[in-house]
Amino acid sequence: MSYSSDDISILIATMNRSDFSFLDAMFPHHEWRDLNLVIVNQTKKGQELKSELENILVVNSYDVGLSKSRNLALKNCKTTYGVIADDDVIFQTDCLNLYSKAIQQKLDLAFYSFKSCDLQNRDRKEYPDSLNEFCLPLKKFKPSSIEIMLNIPLIKKRNLKFDENFGLGAHFPVGEEEEFLIKLLRANLKAMFFPETVVKHQQESSRNQVRSLGFLRTQLILYYLNHGWVTHIWLYKYLFYIWRKQLQPRSEIFEIYRIMNQELREFKLSR
Repeated sequence: MSYSSDDISILIATMNRSDFSFLDAMFPHHEWRDLNLVIVNQTKKGQELKSELENILVVNSYDVGLSKSRNLALKNCKTTYGVIADDDVIFQTDCLNLYSKAIQQKLDLAFYSFKSCDLQNRDRKEYPDSLNEFCLPLKKFKPSSIEIMLNIPLIKKRNLKFDENFGLGAHFPVGEEEEFLIKLLRANLKAMFFPETVVKHQQESSRNQVRSLGFLRTQLILYYLNHGWVTHIWLYKYLFYIWRKQLQPRSEIFEIYRIMNQELREFKLSR
């Protein structure tokens, strides 16, 4: 079976948009009016975004939360493949060809991961040098949302969704893509990284907020989902690292440990 860019939709999460001018910056090398787009616009009543183009679907939502936006986009995607996107990325000239090439290369995948670069064309993190299949437990390298393309029928068949407790605007402010990938692999679906750059975005930032309790509790829960019972050992080591590097006041380390333990207990009870 042959696939092309016509089988791919770009799933864009945005907020408070009243026109499509933001798409010009996202697609400087493409005519966005010719693309398949699913735009989830989190907005207020009376300030909806409207599309008259058949290939551009707008879903206005009065809810908040990035993962909620992602799930609405997955639900409304009509093509076989969906590329996850935020409204501040810049798509590279040959991105659609790279997506199509990856599909032809590995038709059986549910999850395709690529590279992104910063505005100076530097890799945003360390990537493998070659094709790399994801398996559990996940290693140090983990994909960002804007680097992901999904096989929509496979995702819907397994009823996979982004956990709305993770992501910007949620209790755990990052990690929605990692939690999603862990679920996908546990559902015996396949995921692979392709060493091709498809989008530009400002440098990695949210995952570097080591001083933030929101970041710490998210890392704790993601480690638990990935590794299970050894999480307590990881927590000791992680807090020792923070203590040694003085990334938090040393007088607060025990209180952080208490909060993290309580967070882990509550998360286990919620599952």
